[in-house]
Amino acid sequence: MSLLELSNQESSSFKQFPYMVLFILSLSFAIGTTFISNTMGTRFIHRQETIEQQLAIWAGESYLLDGRVTYFPEFQNRVLFPALLKITQSIGGFELSEWYLLLRLGTAIAAFWVFGALCIQVAHADIRTTSVGMGLLAFALIFTFNHGWDHPTDYFDLLFFTVFIWLSLSRNFLALMLVVLIASANRESSVFAGILWFILYAFTSSRRISLAESAKALSLSVVAYATVLGLRYLFAREQGLTRGQSFTFLGNLLSNISEFLRHPNPWSWPVLMFVMFMLIFLWIWTNKRYLDNRIIRLLVAGLVIAAGSSVFGIIAELRILIPSTVIFCFVAVILEAKRNAVSINTGQET
Repeated sequence: MSLLELSNQESSSFKQFPYMVLFILSLSFAIGTTFISNTMGTRFIHRQETIEQQLAIWAGESYLLDGRVTYFPEFQNRVLFPALLKITQSIGGFELSEWYLLLRLGTAIAAFWVFGALCIQVAHADIRTTSVGMGLLAFALIFTFNHGWDHPTDYFDLLFFTVFIWLSLSRNFLALMLVVLIASANRESSVFAGILWFILYAFTSSRRISLAESAKALSLSVVAYATVLGLRYLFAREQGLTRGQSFTFLGNLLSNISEFLRHPNPWSWPVLMFVMFMLIFLWIWTNKRYLDNRIIRLLVAGLVIAAGSSVFGIIAELRILIPSTVIFCFVAVILEAKRNAVSINTGQET
C-alpha cells in the first residue's frame, strides 16, 4: 500500500471520530498539567489562599497571600473565573475547593481541545502532528508554573489566544472583537489581539501600511484595554479608586535580569524559558523551508507579543509568555503539516 493510500486510510478513520480523539488528547494533557500545577509544593500550600483570592476579587476585597493582607488593583478585571466559581458555589453539591479543582480541569480541557481543533481545521494537521503539537504546548506550559501560586487565568489565556489566532486568520473581525471583550474579563493580554491583527494585515505586499487594517488593530487593543480598566474600577468596590495601579516597564525587566545574574541557578527563569521554547523552535527550524509570508507574520507577532509581555509584565513569572507560546506551537504544527502534505504529494517518506 502506498504512502498516499495509508495517509488517506488514516485520515478517513480519524474523520469518523475527530471530537472523541481530541477530547481524549485534551483530557490527558489537561489532567497532566493540572496535576503538576496543583501538587507543586508552594502551589499546593497556597491553594486555599488562591481560592479565597478569587472570591475576594469578585467582592473587591483584600486577601491574604503568604499570610499577608494584599490587594492588587491590576487583578480586579480578572473576574471570569471568580464568576464561574461563585456560580458553582451557589449550585452546591461539592466543597468550594472541589469546585475550584473541577473548574481548573474544565478550563484546561477546553483550552487544549480548542488548540487541537485549530491545528486540524486551520493548519490541516493530521492527528499525529496535532497530538505532538498539543504535547509540546503542555510541556511548555509546565514551566509557566514557576510562580508559587495558581493563576486560574492561565488556561483561559491559552484558550482565548487560540481563538484570537483562529479568528484573525479567518479575518472574522467582529467575532474577534466580541471574544476580546470576554477575554478582557480574564487578563489584560486581550490587548495583544490588536498586535496580532496589525502584524498579520496592516503591511501590504507593496510594503505600505493599510490604514483600514491598522484602524481595526488599534480598535481591538483600545477596546480591550478600556474594558480592562473599566472592570478594574467596577470591581474595586470597597477599595474604591484610591488604590493605584502599578506600572511595570524596563526597570522591572532589568531588575529581574540583575537578580538572575547575582544568583544564577538551573531553575532560574531564563533557564526555564530557554527550555520552554527550545523544542518548539527546534521543530520550527527543521521545517524552515516551508515558511511563507503568513507564517512569518505569525512568528513576528509571537516575538513582538513576547517582548511586550516581558516589558509590561513580570518576566520572572513565565506564565506571561503563554500567548506567545500558543503562537509558536501553532507555527510549529502548521509547518509540519505543510511538510507532510508535500511529502505525500511527492510520494516521499516523511
